[in-house]
Amino acid sequence: MLARGVRHCPGDAPHPLAALVKAETDNVIVARAKACLPGGYGDAALAPRGAGLARARRLAAALKVHRAIQAVELSLLVLVAAVIDAAHGGLTATRVLVIACLIIAGILVPAHLAAIVASRRLS
Repeated sequence: MLARGVRHCPGDAPHPLAALVKAETDNVIVARAKACLPGGYGDAALAPRGAGLARARRLAAALKVHRAIQAVELSLLVLVAAVIDAAHGGLTATRVLVIACLIIAGILVPAHLAAIVASRRLS
């Protein structure tokens, strides 16, 4: 992460959770290969089967909260937190960012897995 070179984020807990989201996506490819299904799938396969889950997916896509734990966006957020902390002489902004990322990642991991299982990607 770019901003981690500028300031060490004292809480690496969100990073393994973000890696889990990526691993869930990669496991779809592996599962499809093991089932002798083609590598690609259409946009229709991404839509969850249930209406409630489809609504939640659209809301998450509109809010784009998942981007807060992606590498580039998180690097920029860490940089902003570091500047705020340097200006105020503490670690409050960094701690708030870490807690926010933990909450986002903690919700995103099971929600992403649920979306995969409820979609038509595995069939």
